[in-house]
Amino acid sequence: MTWDRSAGITMTAAELARSTLVGGDAAATFVRDGHEWLEVLYAALLAAFRHGDWPDVTEYWQELERALCAHMDEEEQQVFPVFRAVEPAEAAALKADHDELRGLVELLGIKIERRSLTEPDAHALVRRLRAHGAREERVLHPWIDAMSASPLGDRIGAPPRQVFES
Repeated sequence: MTWDRSAGITMTAAELARSTLVGGDAAATFVRDGHEWLEVLYAALLAAFRHGDWPDVTEYWQELERALCAHMDEEEQQVFPVFRAVEPAEAAALKADHDELRGLVELLGIKIERRSLTEPDAHALVRRLRAHGAREERVLHPWIDAMSASPLGDRIGAPPRQVFES
């Protein structure tokens, strides 16, 4: 089964997890595919809310929380160290966003456990996540594209000390 925007959710979170869009080691692919995967999870979570299906809300929330935290961790470990060397203020701002988002996700996760998270709360989180993703698309993606075309492009993900050594 697949996700169909017009039909709604047609697979479980576990099935979605097994069909992850993230592939390859290239930073550009990782970041963009990660954002696409998160969009699928946002839509699934919001659809579950719309249908009032708490077991699905919980399942999609758990997958979103896992995928989002893993994605932010990877960005912080693989992309931000190199980005920080050329754009320290933007790298710091993106990291601050990640910290804020982790706090928000933790708070909302407690509400999910208590079944007290409202659909407007879920929509507000998705809007905030999308705003952060849009910022990364404006700031980080062009830099990643430029890096991919440079001799240092294959060094993204290497320990920071090794990026500038050759």
